[in-house]
Amino acid sequence: MRKHVGYKFQLITAWGAVGLVVLGYLTEYFAGMANNLIASCLHIILLPSQVLLLLTSGVAFLIICSGRRLGKKQLVISLFSLSVALIVCLLSFPLMKLGPTGAQVFLKGFEKWVNNNVDTNSIQLWIQSADEKYWESDSGFGMVYYDEKGIPEELPDFMKEFGPKYIHFERSELDNSKTVHFRWGGGMFSWNLVIGEPNMKMPEKEVEWFSDYDVEFRRFLKPGVYVFSRG
Repeated sequence: MRKHVGYKFQLITAWGAVGLVVLGYLTEYFAGMANNLIASCLHIILLPSQVLLLLTSGVAFLIICSGRRLGKKQLVISLFSLSVALIVCLLSFPLMKLGPTGAQVFLKGFEKWVNNNVDTNSIQLWIQSADEKYWESDSGFGMVYYDEKGIPEELPDFMKEFGPKYIHFERSELDNSKTVHFRWGGGMFSWNLVIGEPNMKMPEKEVEWFSDYDVEFRRFLKPGVYVFSRG
């Protein structure tokens, strides 16, 4: 009876680790759809739980093998479950650079939020006729407005009604064209909506690593519009 308890425990921990990975991805996706970073924090909390379950499953497998009380079929199932859990966890670990990260899944959901809540067409038309003053400053980065308290009333409602934390007017480094960055988050992780003229030059890569711990993920929505996260 005990051998079956150990066998079942090993399977539960292995597939539990897989389930937590899937739950983490779903959490990131729906957090992006809600444009809510707090919801995505659950994914961070789940990471150590995934590792713990994977290690527990591995130890349980070694104990089962040392006991030599299970049949060949059960050992194969046990090894297969542990292998799947190990592969899935490795693919989901950001620094391995093997599978989609939580930030990429978050951006996929955020893309849907943008399509449902932001009038990108009107903003692009506004940029084409907007006063050059928004892109002129001594720093060369344009003017930055912070949250709803600092955003000037003169800007049209369709640039404010979806609640950006920051609005940043910036010249593109690629072709010097006018762009507007709408930004949320801060600190170690931020996500942005970039809108420029339809003919603006877009970044070439969807993923760009600046160091082992600094990466920018992008999703291109349409000409002159894309979202990205940094951190």
